[in-house]
Amino acid sequence: NYSESLLLVPPESLVEFYVRALPRQVSSAATLEYFTRRMSDVDRESVLLGPQHIFAHAPDPDALAQFPESIEVGALRVDVDYRFAPAERDDGATVRLPLLALPGVTRTELDGALPGFAAPRLEALLRSLPKDARRRLIPIAETAARVISAAGRPSTDLQRLASWLQEERGIAASLIRLCEAAIAPHLNPQFAVMDAGKELAKGRDLTALRRATAAAARAALDRLAGESYPGDWRRFELEELPYSEPLPIAQGTLQVYPALALVDGLVQVRLHWSPAEAERQFADAAVELAWRMLERQCRDLAKRVAENTRLLLAASPYLRGDTLVDVLLRLPLRRACFSGSSTPRTRA
Repeated sequence: NYSESLLLVPPESLVEFYVRALPRQVSSAATLEYFTRRMSDVDRESVLLGPQHIFAHAPDPDALAQFPESIEVGALRVDVDYRFAPAERDDGATVRLPLLALPGVTRTELDGALPGFAAPRLEALLRSLPKDARRRLIPIAETAARVISAAGRPSTDLQRLASWLQEERGIAASLIRLCEAAIAPHLNPQFAVMDAGKELAKGRDLTALRRATAAAARAALDRLAGESYPGDWRRFELEELPYSEPLPIAQGTLQVYPALALVDGLVQVRLHWSPAEAERQFADAAVELAWRMLERQCRDLAKRVAENTRLLLAASPYLRGDTLVDVLLRLPLRRACFSGSSTPRTRA
């Protein structure tokens, strides 16, 4: 159990401590304040609880190191809270993730960040295997330690665990039926999504948390993009738009990816959490920007489309009017300006 070295003494022990330390007349906050006001520093220390009074067992430094108060997530350092409350929702660890970091965080990054929970999770998974497979893994705790040692870091990645069981213990794939439901809830950390010191959402499912806070995260990142890259673009406004850039936040540095994007018909710079997302947005926005920079040529092409009666009649079941012109102009712009090359990031 993750709390074995941190079990607290029962409340009765704390009562007994103050029965011995304080006179009978101290029965309220006012009398306590009056009593301690006249005490010397040495005497005041005698009525303060220390670790030796609170803990039933002295915390083991090696055990405590398995449950760090903060962890590294990429280039960020985030806080972790612990609560020993069996059967309650908050039992276990809670990782406080900043809103802006959540869309880019993966379960793999967080999986081994709390070493003290990895071994019990692995043991639970191994015990969930069918009996024929489990026999080859006894003692289970020792096998879990070997899995962690082979991985180089605490991890409960199911695919990696299945591969290890096949390769190292020769267990047939048909017997490797790992049940995540066998893991006690407190062994899976919760995640609290934080923004400006406020908790926006909380839960153990990263995907559900991303959905719940997606709009807030996008708005926060757009606000920062507007501060760094204000205004709309009618030409390539910078000598170079970087492929990526560090974004400083309270917990450290977040790597983001700037790209042009179409926002309500305007070309603006937005920041993104992944290069693939940035490139998708950039491709359409680059065509829009080319349209604006080649306004005369586009106007001539639009006129030719509008005068082509055969074309208009042939397209009428599918596209008409300005929509048809828009599609037929964007296609040659994309092919002529950007075909066969990555989206340009320099003014040249």
